[in-house]
This record gives sequence, C-alpha cells and structure tokens, in this order.
Amino acid sequence: MLYLVCAHHGKIRGTWQPTPDDQRLRLQRPARRAPLRGVHQGDRFPATALRDATGAPHLLPELHLHLDPARLGLSPRYGVSWRERVHNLRARLGDPFLLLLESLLRVADVRASIRHTVDPTLTP
Repeated sequence: MLYLVCAHHGKIRGTWQPTPDDQRLRLQRPARRAPLRGVHQGDRFPATALRDATGAPHLLPELHLHLDPARLGLSPRYGVSWRERVHNLRARLGDPFLLLLESLLRVADVRASIRHTVDPTLTP
C-alpha cells in the first residue's frame, strides 16, 4: 500500500530523490540534514481529524517524520531501505501487476475527485 501511495502521481517509485528545491533549501540551512521532497528529518505532521465511510470521526495522532527509509541499508527504526523493499515487491508481484494496482488507485482518485464530497471536518 505504501508503494501505491508514493507512486500515485509518479513522484516516487524505486528511489526517493531530492529535488532542485531540496538542494536550494540545503544551501540555505546547512545546519539541518538535507530535506527530501521538502520534508526535513523530524518535521511535525499535526494531528488530523478525518471521518470514515460511516461518518464517524477519527483523530490521527501527531507524527514526527523520519527520512530513514530513503537511506540504503538497514534502519533500526524501519528495517530494510525503500529501494530494497521496492526491489522485493517487484520481484514478488511483477511490474505488470503493480501497474494494474497503480491504475486502479488512479481511477479511484479521479472518481473521488469527480464526486467532490466535502468532509465537514475540513470545512471552516
């Protein structure tokens, strides 16, 4: 599932690469670890209120983001690197099946955008 989320708009598949904006940010803030796709190590993702399909509210807890999966090798926090996970996934499922799953997620996203249902939690 994580692979599908990352690959959804074609931004990340086999590796997580920094963008030119990331490189500019790194030059502006040399004391911080280099960002990846605008995310810095330890950035805070605030608690977020969502509703499930039945309308019941749920609160996702606050998270502090880590960039360990983007490194090669074994991470004590997350295990094998993203590249190794994608390699294993491609070997197990095959590229045609992954393409099918990516296509299904894209179609579902388009359909959801067309429906444009408003989440009352997100409206002011």
